Amino acid sequence: MRDPARGRTRRASVAPGTWPAALRARGASARTSPMLRGSSAHPQTSHAFPMGPMNQRFLSAALAACAALALSTVAACGSDLGDVDTAQLECVGNCEVALPAPNPSQLSRTAFVRLTNNGGAPARITGLSVAESSPFVGFDDEFRRRVLNSTLQPDGEAWDPVLNDNNNITSFDPNGIAFVIEPGATLQIDLRVTLQRGGSLNPECPNGQADCGTLRIETRNSGVSGDGIIRVPIRVAGDGGQLAVDPTQLVFSDGVANVPQTTEFVIQNIGTGPVFLEEVRLGAPDENVTIRETSNISLPITMTAGARFTYRVTWTPRAGELSISNSIVIRSDDAINPTINVGVSSTGDAAPAVEVTDEAETPLRQLDFPPLEDGRSSVPFNVRNTGSATLTFSYSFFNLIPEDARQSLRIEDADGLSVGSAQQTLNPGQTRGYRLVFQPGAGGSPAVNGLMRMTTNDPVRTRVEIPFSAGEAVPLFDLSDTDLRWGQIENNTPSPREFLVFNNGRGNLEVTGMEITGTHAALFSVSPEAPLTVGPRSSEIITVVYERESAPTLENHQATLTLTTTDEARPTATVNLVGISTQAGVTLPPTCVINASGSEPYAVGGTVTLDAGGSSSNNDPPDLNLSQSAWFATRPDGSRATLSAERGQTVSLAFDSAGTWTVFLTVVEREAETRCQRTLFVE
Repeated sequence: MRDPARGRTRRASVAPGTWPAALRARGASARTSPMLRGSSAHPQTSHAFPMGPMNQRFLSAALAACAALALSTVAACGSDLGDVDTAQLECVGNCEVALPAPNPSQLSRTAFVRLTNNGGAPARITGLSVAESSPFVGFDDEFRRRVLNSTLQPDGEAWDPVLNDNNNITSFDPNGIAFVIEPGATLQIDLRVTLQRGGSLNPECPNGQADCGTLRIETRNSGVSGDGIIRVPIRVAGDGGQLAVDPTQLVFSDGVANVPQTTEFVIQNIGTGPVFLEEVRLGAPDENVTIRETSNISLPITMTAGARFTYRVTWTPRAGELSISNSIVIRSDDAINPTINVGVSSTGDAAPAVEVTDEAETPLRQLDFPPLEDGRSSVPFNVRNTGSATLTFSYSFFNLIPEDARQSLRIEDADGLSVGSAQQTLNPGQTRGYRLVFQPGAGGSPAVNGLMRMTTNDPVRTRVEIPFSAGEAVPLFDLSDTDLRWGQIENNTPSPREFLVFNNGRGNLEVTGMEITGTHAALFSVSPEAPLTVGPRSSEIITVVYERESAPTLENHQATLTLTTTDEARPTATVNLVGISTQAGVTLPPTCVINASGSEPYAVGGTVTLDAGGSSSNNDPPDLNLSQSAWFATRPDGSRATLSAERGQTVSLAFDSAGTWTVFLTVVEREAETRCQRTLFVE
């Protein structure tokens, strides 16, 4: 519709899942405008908190929708831009970004900071950058696609972000077009950091240090004094917080109509660092149940080490609704258990409840083995049924590195007998001791990492997964990528690509050689040079640069990078290198975008639909045929799932295992192609 006063066209509605035009650059369209989150009714504390994980290890700025996505018009998102200098930008909670503790099964983590405009006029953000940061912090591909690489022309005005060498925004537009935060609205900026595999933070961000960089937010007309720049330190939260909940099963007596029953549970941070508690809610809506924290705290909130919150649950059944079977969902940035479920039932609906602890009866989060003795090592643990019905469960192993170490692992009962995959049973209140045993034997791998999985009939915790690491202090070599592709690169334009060398073992990994071979080896270079050392349970970034000085026609160049290491089980590995160089003015590569249905984390047994429809041509006239898009996926160890098709605009994937899934898409236009990827997390 038209705004008669301004003479501009406004979009009439905002569809769910789109980028509404609430945060707009003088009329920027909803197609590419960032999202704006409506202000909260209560104070919030800004610390690390897992968003939906993305596939890159960089900063993602998710600017959430104004008030609600179902607003009937974008006019409801705020007033037109004004020039009255009464805006006032302020941080919500602490004005710092606290990077979370590492998660052995999730290397890429997020943290965020929020800014609220508490003034009476729109505030403008004219620049965003991560300064003096480690190479593990930056902008992610999603943010670049939606914001940094966008060129909008609303009403003839160009939106042209200026980027520096690190792809940070140095300014949004020399003419002053900027992100706009309307009065009362909140801008959320999410940072993404990649942690070293195995549970240690990168050397660039040691625990307790404030040297992970600074988030610079350049403002104009925002009430920020001095040079108008908000500087947000990026810090490490130190040792991470860990949530413990007691009890994990709430059982009410048989219900009597309109007669309330009350019980309580406690949430405690038993870790040595802070934990961000996001929400506590019923798993399924039930008007008969209320949940209230006894000291009336408001969520989200950061729990310091040792903090305890007591929640009171009241069930007042109506006539005809005299039984209950539900759960309470507790979400946080706990690195091991970001989601905890507390079962809620009545005696007429008895249910089991599993609890796994160490010998000190502390909830078990990781199994750490002692050194091998006489070729064997083991670690004890206890399984307890805290519910009101018989518990059944069985064991299995997943995500083993190396995979052939499976034959060296077993679970033993208290009598030293192997239980294999046989179903185990525990009566209500019963506890039984077990041991996870690692015995490699002759010719077996001397070390192994992986997950011990328990599949149970607990309606709340149907699966319990506990990471473990066992064996000698030897290295375990792995790569993040075995194929690097550049698409089209113009002549005389050096283009870098990165991959990670992982050491999943307990001993140092020495990379003794990195050699590029093949017909076009001279067009590629690698840094740093060998030899280099990768510490236990850590990683190193390897950069490969592709450059062609001159080429009269489109040329395809290929080479192979071979890495030689001291891992006796995997002494060498190769990375394929493929680049295309061309003169300026020929076919430009298309923009590659993967859209996925649903939201993360996905569940085992669920299905995701993947769509290349967001990809687009950069040529005039366009000649992009998305029906010929090529798909490929990597999956967790133990999975046998495959994509529904290898080519097409839309494919689907059914999840049969928890862990990290990575989907790759290649879109081709004439002789040009672009490859992109998206990581999906499944619980």
